[in-house]
Amino acid sequence: MSFQSLLRPITAAAMSVCSFLPGSVLAKDEAPVPRVASVDLAKYAGPWFIIGSIPLSLEKGAHNPVETYTPNAEGKIATVFEFRKDSFTGELETKNTEATVVEGSNNAEWEVKLFWVVKGQYVISHLEPDYSAAIIARDKRDHVWILSRTPTITESRMADYRTRITSMGYDIGKFELFPQNGKKPAD
Repeated sequence: MSFQSLLRPITAAAMSVCSFLPGSVLAKDEAPVPRVASVDLAKYAGPWFIIGSIPLSLEKGAHNPVETYTPNAEGKIATVFEFRKDSFTGELETKNTEATVVEGSNNAEWEVKLFWVVKGQYVISHLEPDYSAAIIARDKRDHVWILSRTPTITESRMADYRTRITSMGYDIGKFELFPQNGKKPAD
């Protein structure tokens, strides 16, 4: 076995890990995505239905995806991402991560610890004044999410969010809606 054949899987793994790094590390000439002025973490906490996204690979086939945020005493935010795999009755998938608010962001930007030392960028780019829906983005413009406190949103709101996402520089053709039937995944 040659040195190059040994190096290929390591290089592929490193490139995969790098795709999750904060956008500011890898985005070369991209302007930052918009950030809301401030976020009240107590109001933001709790469950959010994920309506649609330019998904991460682990989100493919997700049904009824919900992410729940719980600030803790150490100043971190525990996150639990749950969904049913490939159908409403599919296997329950649960992913636990932890986020840290980026200093100086007024709680609008987080670093999410995905595993080991790998962190992903989480930017609250749009937040309804009543905390009923949000758009989460990344400076790399590789992934974006629409979150809602309810499992559906109106067509007019969806059209507005698609326009906002496009204006941020995302390829809206990659955006996918998640199947939601009104239930949380563990129900």
